[in-house]
Amino acid sequence: MTRTLMAAGLGVDARVSQAMATAHALTWTTEGGGNYHTTPLGLASALWLVALDPLTADDRPLPIDWSPACFERDWWDPDYRLFSHYDVRERALDWAARVGRDPSRHPGCSGWTIAEPLLRLSGDSRVDIALPMLSTGAQAATDGERIRAAASLERGRIAALVQAYLQSAEAPGQGGARPAPEA
Repeated sequence: MTRTLMAAGLGVDARVSQAMATAHALTWTTEGGGNYHTTPLGLASALWLVALDPLTADDRPLPIDWSPACFERDWWDPDYRLFSHYDVRERALDWAARVGRDPSRHPGCSGWTIAEPLLRLSGDSRVDIALPMLSTGAQAATDGERIRAAASLERGRIAALVQAYLQSAEAPGQGGARPAPEA
């Protein structure tokens, strides 16, 4: 729901901001990063919040409510609880670049699921690193696999967007300009 509200431009609403902060807290703010204590599919879905966040470069702390008991586990750092939009974006991009290298690093999650929100985070070298590898790995993982028609169409749509992005990155004289992803 938060993703839909963010896409509609309602990120300025305090309730939407709080929901986004809570979602970020539960996914990207564990101590030291790296081991996020959630599934690759959960993190890939959380990439959408990062991609749709209009304040990704903002270094002001997120309004995270650290009082629920779930935050008393030892994997949250009690001395570092000021996470900004920028911190979350950096951790998300680091994760995407890391798991993009090897499909075994995102079991249960298609490379296409990770790739689509990355298209909205263009202009970062980690996106440029992750997308070709995710595309290649996702294609190899689906070769010969029987899938529903709707899933096949969705994969084809994302593959075309990734291909357009990669071609624009290679085109001479384009200055790194990339097509805007479909809404």
